[in-house]
Amino acid sequence: MIRIDWNEVKKKAREFWSEYRRFKIGLIGLGLLVILVFMAIIPSFIFPPETYYNWNNYPGWEYNPRLAPPEWVNLFSSKKYTPPKTIEPTKMEGLWQYYAEVYIKLNNITDENLKKQVYEVFKQQMAGKGYVYYYEYDFKWDIPSSDLVIIVSNVSTTIKLTLGIQRPPSPYNGQLLNVSLYPAFTTTVTPTNGTVLIHLANSDQLMQALIKNYISKYESPDIFKNATENNILSANVLSPVTLLFYAPGPGMIYGQQGVTKGVYKFNITVEATNGSLEYPPVIKIRIPGSCYGLLGTDFRGRDIFVGILWGSRVALMIGITYAVSVVLIGLIYGVVSAYAGGLVDEVMQRINEVLYSIPLLPFLILFAYTIRQLYGTLSVWHIIGVLIIFAWTGLAIVVRSMALQIKEQPFVEAARAIGASGRRIVFKHILPQLMPYAFASMALAVPGAILIEAGLSFLGLSDPNIPTWGKMIYEAQNSLSSWWWVLSPGLMIAVTGMAFVFIGNALDTILNPRLRRL
Repeated sequence: MIRIDWNEVKKKAREFWSEYRRFKIGLIGLGLLVILVFMAIIPSFIFPPETYYNWNNYPGWEYNPRLAPPEWVNLFSSKKYTPPKTIEPTKMEGLWQYYAEVYIKLNNITDENLKKQVYEVFKQQMAGKGYVYYYEYDFKWDIPSSDLVIIVSNVSTTIKLTLGIQRPPSPYNGQLLNVSLYPAFTTTVTPTNGTVLIHLANSDQLMQALIKNYISKYESPDIFKNATENNILSANVLSPVTLLFYAPGPGMIYGQQGVTKGVYKFNITVEATNGSLEYPPVIKIRIPGSCYGLLGTDFRGRDIFVGILWGSRVALMIGITYAVSVVLIGLIYGVVSAYAGGLVDEVMQRINEVLYSIPLLPFLILFAYTIRQLYGTLSVWHIIGVLIIFAWTGLAIVVRSMALQIKEQPFVEAARAIGASGRRIVFKHILPQLMPYAFASMALAVPGAILIEAGLSFLGLSDPNIPTWGKMIYEAQNSLSSWWWVLSPGLMIAVTGMAFVFIGNALDTILNPRLRRL
């Protein structure tokens, strides 16, 4: 049994650190590695697990804008993007109150006693039938949101929901326009204990309300006619939510008049279609905006910052698992082959040559495609497994040649002469001589694994359900104008590779006596 002198190990570790910290490039690489490890650990504490395991369809992405740049672009852009905001109701009242006030206003009732009688009558007839919610949104940006989301929860019975909109005053031909849209949108919501999201980005109802009460009146007749004939004014071509914020005038549907800034007022009426509501539903309005977070969003509204953090975990998991496994297999295989010699060495080397001759990347592509066809999905562990099976061969060849030289050294001959077993000679006298090379090889092997996985992801041959940097670049290749989507994962792949190359070069210089003398 081989005993380990831990005091000697601590002494060697202190000596190594004293030498390592002299290399600035190694310290930079180590600092980058610490940051990467922190990035890999932190998402488990700040994000729901579903953002990783259900990356493509996590419900939270529904609240985000699509293809939105980072919020910090407003610091450098003359035109300001709209940040996301969730609006709470400023006031809520019973539906009976709302209708009573409308009745009093329409009939010019001023007598206070008569007003009280009206309120009492409406309360008796309509109490519990519904509620009215009022919201205000101070819009002061240049690039409006393309969506508006009504968030409804705690609905006890089927309700009819109606949205009304009051735009702020807009200057037009020397006067101020006050445009109201009611009803701007109507829908039915069934009972639920969960949350219902109603997106207006493609609402034909809202578009028709805008055309009737706003666009047809204040757009140039020629532009309006052309847009109507060419179906430009449809919910699938132009977002009615974006048009809502555009100022009136010729070319308004294309935003040529700019936007109307000010306080936009919304009211939402909910009315029970049968019976009464036990309690008022919780209703909020979400403005997803046109910019989002630290790194923006992709075409599904997924937060790229979340994907980058989860992707760092995948990258380190693949890189480190691959590097440690490949180096250990190659190290032991090469040493055993060299020490055994004879027929054993011949057989082991022929096996090595066969595996070494197989082109890894084309084989991985074929393997990934086959697994996808047979099982419908591909796990990241499939990729790691194939990498480990085939990638150790080159290292084993180098280790064998080094072990053949060490095998002939006097201290090995002396150990053999005093009766040391082959196992003891291999693990006690030969392997320790190769450990410096092994550590440097581990550090330098990590970027290769990360790049291979990124290449497969870029080709669409990786696990589609988890976020990886390569997959993010693959999905972004058709949206190259969305620079934030491409730049972030690309930089992370480069920085991760650079960190391990720096560490590997420093280790190689420290642990290789010939390089240290140069």
